[in-house]
Amino acid sequence: MKQRIYSAICGIVLLFMFSLTGITVHAAAPMPTNVERKTVSGVEYIVKTFDVNTSITADMLVENDFESDGYKFAYTKTDRKENVSELSKQAAKTATLDSATNSAATILKQFTPNMSYSEDGYFGTLTLDTASLVTQPSGYGARNVPIYKTREYKGLLYNDPSYVSQSITDSGVTLSLTNIEWVVTATALAGDSLVPTEYKAVAQYSGSQRVTYVTGYTSTVQYTGVVTKRAVDSVTYIITYTGTLIPVPTTTEPPTTTAVPTTTVEITTTAEPTSEDTTASQHGSNATGFIFPIVLILSLAALAVTGFILYKKIISRNKKAGISIYNLIDEKYILLGTVPLDTPSFVIDLNQFDASIKSANFGFVLDKHSAEALNGNNIIAKYNGETLSHAVQKNEKSGEYKFYLIFGKDFE
Repeated sequence: MKQRIYSAICGIVLLFMFSLTGITVHAAAPMPTNVERKTVSGVEYIVKTFDVNTSITADMLVENDFESDGYKFAYTKTDRKENVSELSKQAAKTATLDSATNSAATILKQFTPNMSYSEDGYFGTLTLDTASLVTQPSGYGARNVPIYKTREYKGLLYNDPSYVSQSITDSGVTLSLTNIEWVVTATALAGDSLVPTEYKAVAQYSGSQRVTYVTGYTSTVQYTGVVTKRAVDSVTYIITYTGTLIPVPTTTEPPTTTAVPTTTVEITTTAEPTSEDTTASQHGSNATGFIFPIVLILSLAALAVTGFILYKKIISRNKKAGISIYNLIDEKYILLGTVPLDTPSFVIDLNQFDASIKSANFGFVLDKHSAEALNGNNIIAKYNGETLSHAVQKNEKSGEYKFYLIFGKDFE
């Protein structure tokens, strides 16, 4: 702060010296790209067009009243136009969901056909790519499954269980004998009776097998499409000045008098200078010698007073600085107003601008000195029951400080 004050005082000194030497100092300002003089319904206008970067505001371009060709021109209005470029790129997003089936037709019905995209300033709508569907099991379970087998043993002479195996192996699983049914397949006459001479054994085996199964599936798909981004490259300001005819001053000639001739008799005498004449001459010389020191002292005093006033203005500006608040309206950030800046960590109540707010997108602009004063501190904004915070991170080389906040609640 002290260094800036010293620099300002040095600037005042230079301006003062330049004013003494007749040198004029002009601040650098953007030059108009077009200047047009026109007459509409008998009224004179001068219209100046500027194509500048976004850091230049209209206040920097508006001139004070000026005269041209007998007219005095005064500022009337400013028209502003943003020069926007549009960037496009191919974008993709992945979506995932869980399902109990791996049927592609069933799964695709569960995904929405479109998805909104909003990242890094790009906006657009993405479309579901059905060919990108990938489905994989998401979990497994296990259980015991009973197994039953039947085997026949033919050509047995007796219905003796020892002829039947007590266990068998099927697909790697051992099954145990659970039941035997005997069937007579041949007989012979023994006396007056038929007796069995051959048997068939129908053996039943059982057991269990441990099997695993899928408990669910996870499916992923891609949404693809072209998204666009609008960027303000520059701003065109059209500034109009209205002219007023300067009245021609009227002059009155003094009356003419006739000189009366007179006769003058000149008497020349030679005399020594008196002491009074000598004293008066010395006083005149001394008075002339005092003029320069007096002017120098008055100049230095004026310079000191100017430096002090500048210092007070700088301090006052830092104390009374504010933050400008903008709202995104019809794709343009419109100034709502400026809130005074009083404390390092302060709260902005945006509800005071509710009548003018048209969207939930807000922009904030701090002047360079306020941003330096708040560097590292939080700025809190409240609107419609929601509170957002922004930490000021000021770059020493940058000018004014900008940041944006978007409130998450639906805006009606």
